[in-house]
Amino acid sequence: MVYYVLGKNTACPFLYYSMQDGFYIMKTNQKIFGLIAALVPGLALGAWRALSYPYGGEPTLYYIMIAASMLILAFLSIKIGSQPAPEHQETNDMFKTAVVLASLLSIAAACLRAYAMVGSPINVISVVCTGLLFVSATGMITMISKNTDAETSAVMASAPIFFAGVYLLDCYRNIASKASVIREYGIEMATISFILLAAYFVAYMRFKDRSGSFAISFSVMGAVLFAGISLTSFIFSLPASPYPFGLSDVLAVVSIALYSAAWYLCAPPKYEDPNENEEESFDEEDIPDHCDPSDIPSVEEIIEEYREIEKKIEN
Repeated sequence: MVYYVLGKNTACPFLYYSMQDGFYIMKTNQKIFGLIAALVPGLALGAWRALSYPYGGEPTLYYIMIAASMLILAFLSIKIGSQPAPEHQETNDMFKTAVVLASLLSIAAACLRAYAMVGSPINVISVVCTGLLFVSATGMITMISKNTDAETSAVMASAPIFFAGVYLLDCYRNIASKASVIREYGIEMATISFILLAAYFVAYMRFKDRSGSFAISFSVMGAVLFAGISLTSFIFSLPASPYPFGLSDVLAVVSIALYSAAWYLCAPPKYEDPNENEEESFDEEDIPDHCDPSDIPSVEEIIEEYREIEKKIEN
């Protein structure tokens, strides 16, 4: 009631815009709460893993706790439900900072991967994966640039998807060939899988009229959960971490998770094809179905009009 009495009053612009900001926070606080509910258990489970159990020695209780966390995230994803894409993207400095930070982490991870390949046998998949990571870092910055058109931004949104797909293949080839049982690399593979899903659904939001759904929410929250597990597992097991993820891997998954979470909170508007606007501007109703014969000039009238034009030119 206060909003309609005072907020819409043009004499109170400060109150009006303050209420608009408040409504935006209320609209997105479910997503913020879901990301916090994913990050906190992820960090705790990662620290618990590194401090309490040797590598590959996690008990069944540990995986039950991960499954319980996933069930909670699934419930929150259902609770958030499906939401349409906004008419205009509502960005802020926090969003831009998060995307830029994710880009810098991706560049750092790509540089570490490139440095590790110096003097070692060349592997095509690893080289392609590193190159796609550089492209993804560039795409993250491009997607928030004001000087970028919609088509370029939409194309660059697919770069993290290609990286995550090749990265999953590269890590499975490197990790699974060395590990004897699946529990020694299962968490890392789940992390990359959710990273891939999150990157896909972030791009999905650009081409569909959706800023939220069960698949979008669950994928992004799952990526944040497992990225948190990988991060704290690596940190609390230093200086010699026994886990399959090294520093470059941790930076890569954290960067994609941060990038996905930022776009999840500040969803892009639905992508509009410029060709569709041109087609819509053509209205067939403007063309008459028939023509009145009386409106068609005769040959004599055309000749007479032509002669009058000639006389005007001579004069």
